[in-house]
Amino acid sequence: MNRSRKLIAAIVAICAVATVAVSAALVLRKQPPIPPQRMSTAKLQSLAASHPTPEILLQLFERCYDSGDRPGALKVARQMVHQFPTDPRSHNALGIAYSVLNDPEAARAAFQNAISLNSRYVDAYVNRARLSLAQGDEQRAINEFDMATAVDPNSASAWTGLGEANAKLYNGPEATEAFQRAIEIAPDRPQAHSHLGAFEAEMGNGDRARPQLKKAEELGERSTTLYEGFAMAYADQPQSQDELKLALQYADKAEQLGSRSGLLYYARGLALQRLGRYDDAIASFKKVMLASDNANGAWIGLSQCYRAQGKTKLADEAAKTGERILAERQHILNLRHEIKVSPNRLDVRLQYGDALISNGQYLMAADQFRYVAIHSPDKPQLWLKAAHAFDLAGEKQLAAYVRGLAAGKPGSSHAGSREPARQTASGGADGSG
Repeated sequence: MNRSRKLIAAIVAICAVATVAVSAALVLRKQPPIPPQRMSTAKLQSLAASHPTPEILLQLFERCYDSGDRPGALKVARQMVHQFPTDPRSHNALGIAYSVLNDPEAARAAFQNAISLNSRYVDAYVNRARLSLAQGDEQRAINEFDMATAVDPNSASAWTGLGEANAKLYNGPEATEAFQRAIEIAPDRPQAHSHLGAFEAEMGNGDRARPQLKKAEELGERSTTLYEGFAMAYADQPQSQDELKLALQYADKAEQLGSRSGLLYYARGLALQRLGRYDDAIASFKKVMLASDNANGAWIGLSQCYRAQGKTKLADEAAKTGERILAERQHILNLRHEIKVSPNRLDVRLQYGDALISNGQYLMAADQFRYVAIHSPDKPQLWLKAAHAFDLAGEKQLAAYVRGLAAGKPGSSHAGSREPARQTASGGADGSG
């Protein structure tokens, strides 16, 4: 009897051990692999060297980029292209790396490679457009963001970028519509709320700006765009002295994050002027003029400050300058409207190009002159206007190329070259619309 009990106890013990072993094995099998996002940077670097995958390298690239390690990001991106050359994400990462290293030509080529590998890869379209926006070529950026929205109509990033580019050119309805579309697609993403609010504030619509800016802040946005927008909304239409002080606080926050924009300095100047701190306001308005020669609002503010100080002559001179700039801007808007209504009016396009040159928008002017030259084959001298605009924009290679066209020798002035593709104001790469 005792022997039987011992045998049963032994069998139970063995079964218990086996059950524990099986359970442990099942637990081990159920443990998912650690995703790259949760790995330490050291672990990612180790795997990048021993067992690289696109996901491992992409995560390592993002770590380098977010930490400000630009050379490290470029090194990882190059490794991605070398080891995974058919993955469009590799070339997109390389384009981003070149962008932050201020090599726009290499960046554009990388983004184009990504698009060539996958024509539906919207990230590359968006980043290519952002590159144009950073270079100050707003019209090209509009065309490229428009392509991105066509590739993926549900890309909030593409619609937000389209709004930003239109806002730069004061295309109010187009900018507002694009931002609102981005908000419809991704209402919990703060960027479109922030940009829409800042744009409304800049346009003097503080009552529409504040709800968007507050929504962006509630969603966690902490950006120069948000703080500039708040500063302008409170400075332009203050409901109390406290709001003017709040405008200054937001301007300080934007500056602490690295902003040196004309909107920041204009909002600060406006708040200081309304607080009666005229010398400080004048200094701030002058910073606006350093950021942009065409800031009519700053000249008007300067005039008002001088007048409050009894400096009538300076006030009159500043007011005249502000009025002239405002008239030039309105002239440009009128010409742009005429082109939209009658896109084949070459004489209007020439006027528009000349006005853009006067306004310092050289690349946009060059596109207008190129369009006219393409559609006037009996007047090759028109290419010289495009060449001059490209020269002013610092695009020496393009300037040399179009001078060759004016001489009837395509590409002859730059041996072996071919004109880099550019989106024109009419939307086509060759200006044909």
